[in-house]
Amino acid sequence: MSPANTTDPRRRLQPEQRREELVRVGVELFAEGTLDRTHVNEIIKRAGVSRTLFYHYFPSKMAFARAIVEYEILHLHGLVEQQTALTLEGAISTFAGYVKARPDSLRALHTGGLDQDPEIAAALATSFERYERLVLMLMGIPEPDARAMFAAHVWISTMISLCLAWLDHPEISQETITNMSAQTLRSLVSQARQGAEHTPEPVSDR
Repeated sequence: MSPANTTDPRRRLQPEQRREELVRVGVELFAEGTLDRTHVNEIIKRAGVSRTLFYHYFPSKMAFARAIVEYEILHLHGLVEQQTALTLEGAISTFAGYVKARPDSLRALHTGGLDQDPEIAAALATSFERYERLVLMLMGIPEPDARAMFAAHVWISTMISLCLAWLDHPEISQETITNMSAQTLRSLVSQARQGAEHTPEPVSDR
């Protein structure tokens, strides 16, 4: 019998692999708790790395949190935008599929208190706007006005809340979530744009 290999496989990871592993651990922890209650000691313990190694990749816990958000944003947009014949339902279904495959990621981004940091809040806002413009374009609105953007912004908040609730109800199908979300978006945009027709003209002072 050959002797057991006692070398920790973590030690053989390439730098980028190591960094991604730490990010995955962070996603798990922030999904379970919050930014302010998660300590570096917990992160390094679960990842099985030293404090020195952690700070080699991330100068602070906040830098670590920002790296997690950046990683998840890039991953999600990559999934959506790599499709060649994208439809509205396809874009929404891809988002729902991301949630189904990575429930900890959704929880970490939207219940872990990461958006308390202004830089993270700005990154999430930019990501939301990018997705909002995409779904509006897929609805045939390539240059949305303020009303359409408002409707899409309200919708994405609703979509996130819906998906968070969905995590506790796996009996609901991805197709159902997709259809509910698509119908909600169409309704919100339609009502917001119809409202423009009934907006009274400003009264002249003269």
